Amino acid sequence: MTVSRWLIFLSLVALAYFARVVFIPIFLSVFLAMLLEPLVAKMVNRNIRRQTATTLVVVTFVIVAGVSTWLLYLSGVSLFNDLAASPRVAALADYFRKTAAGLESSTYALFPFKAVSVDPVQKVEIISAYPGWVGTLIVGFGSIFEVMSVAIFVPLLLFYFLFDKENLVESLNALMGQYLYLPTLNSELPNMIRAFFISNLVTVLGLIATHAALFFFLGFENWLPLSVIAGIVNILPIVGGPLAIVAPIGMGILANGVPFPYVWMIAGTLVLHFIFNNMVLPTLIGARININTASLAIGLLFWSWLWGSAGFLIAIPMTALIKIFLEANSSTVPIANLMSAKPVALLSEHEEL
Repeated sequence: MTVSRWLIFLSLVALAYFARVVFIPIFLSVFLAMLLEPLVAKMVNRNIRRQTATTLVVVTFVIVAGVSTWLLYLSGVSLFNDLAASPRVAALADYFRKTAAGLESSTYALFPFKAVSVDPVQKVEIISAYPGWVGTLIVGFGSIFEVMSVAIFVPLLLFYFLFDKENLVESLNALMGQYLYLPTLNSELPNMIRAFFISNLVTVLGLIATHAALFFFLGFENWLPLSVIAGIVNILPIVGGPLAIVAPIGMGILANGVPFPYVWMIAGTLVLHFIFNNMVLPTLIGARININTASLAIGLLFWSWLWGSAGFLIAIPMTALIKIFLEANSSTVPIANLMSAKPVALLSEHEEL
């Protein structure tokens, strides 16, 4: 790459970093538009106006996304409330408190010091102005403005992208046609997005169902919310398996009653993680997301640094998007092959020789 291209690349990275509140809603809307476009197209083929079809699809998506997010939040709150009310949690907290007091006494015995009298400090209690679920969103997205931008602008942009899809695609092709190979861009990108989201949705539902059966069989009282959290967390790349075990182990350690069968729980969760993430998910996705493990890990680190938790959630489609753009330009195909699990272009050239 020339110096000018490096400068352009660094400028784009800086712009994406400082304007994350702009780019996150845009890319989320683009991905969702590619995912939902087949539904709009089917409704249009049945003589429904595109504006009406787009409105129905967007409204339905917003309702489903809102209800799903709320149910996930309630599941997490239910688990944390049960942990907070557990007698073993109080005993564990008391143990750590006594341990800290013992360490403080030992330190004072080794290094005695004279206490300095100070004026008493008035106790101040901070009361949050918004409910806990809003605070959870703010922690995830960084600020209240970013949360509002996602909640407001994603549905609006999604409606616009779906309703004016033909004009947008035609304008993009006219703009990028001299730089990129359009058939690759127009076919592989939407197929990749749909394969990624649909495959992960099927995997999540399968994991939730199998985890629910496992935790119910092992005697968990809150088997349903625990299976929802474990199933969703389990699909996270690289860290999904360990994180999916943390919550069940915590509940098992702090639960009352008979001893918990940790070995069966760990073995069952790992088996489910292996089956769904290494057999079911790759089978559903197929070869549409052809990214090697190293590129995936680097992509997770990069997008998490760039856009925080929102970047981590869309790191895989964003990395695949960059790879498809690189494949659509002949001068950047070697870079795309570095990211590929199977560098198709290099293999085809080798076979021709």
